[in-house]
Amino acid sequence: MVPLKQIQARAKQLGLISFENLSRDNLIRAIQIKEGHDPCFDAPWCNLCEREGCFWREECQSVGISF
Repeated sequence: MVPLKQIQARAKQLGLISFENLSRDNLIRAIQIKEGHDPCFDAPWCNLCEREGCFWREECQSVGISF
């Protein structure tokens, strides 16, 4: 699991502001949007993800719902 401080540092690098009140998952989704991706982190279908290059893929699939 990526530590929250590392996620917050990534958000700052991307120029996101006022994210301190976001939940961890919503912050990750905001980063996904800023990077031009769908905000799909921890979505019910994430275990079916085919995005091999996604930074969040491994963690997302470990917390996603299994079908």
